[in-house]
Amino acid sequence: MRKPFAYLAIAILGLSLTACGSATPPPGPTTTAPHRTPTASPTPSATPVAKQATPARTTPLPPLTDRNILNYCPDVPAVHFDGKPSDVTQIAVCTSVTSADRITESAYSVNFNQEALLSAYSEPNALLTKESCVRVAKDPLIVWLTLKDGTIHPVYAPVDHCGYPNADAEAAYQAAGLQIQWEADFDLNGNPINP
Repeated sequence: MRKPFAYLAIAILGLSLTACGSATPPPGPTTTAPHRTPTASPTPSATPVAKQATPARTTPLPPLTDRNILNYCPDVPAVHFDGKPSDVTQIAVCTSVTSADRITESAYSVNFNQEALLSAYSEPNALLTKESCVRVAKDPLIVWLTLKDGTIHPVYAPVDHCGYPNADAEAAYQAAGLQIQWEADFDLNGNPINP
């Protein structure tokens, strides 16, 4: 009893597929002149633009917590330095160092090699590659720039293809002369230690 229904379903399916495949386009003008043969596009397709690496971190490692330190180095994500060095009036570096019995946060002003530091930090980030990267917790070497208008902007060191500071930025950061501006000590639980 079911065979006639199966034959009918196959026949309808076959007719519908035949109808789909036998449609002819409506008559109309051709897209090429009879005396020309179609050719390839005169402009080759553009190569995809390579993307720049992004930093693995845009905040200090470890984070800063002292309110006086945060006056020098506000707690906002760092960006790439795309400004003009002539607009920068001051450069600050803030650190947090953990020892066996305390955490010391420090704010410094850069008083030597400012030009070299700004030059290294204005370099573009490296292009992404297919090379593998080992993920580690690495300091982004953020510096805080005070501009002529008085605003403070954190900027990260330009990064390699893995998102870590490149060698030139690391060298410029290490060569910068620092003068202490403020220091705060905490016990290992984060409680302030009075001097």
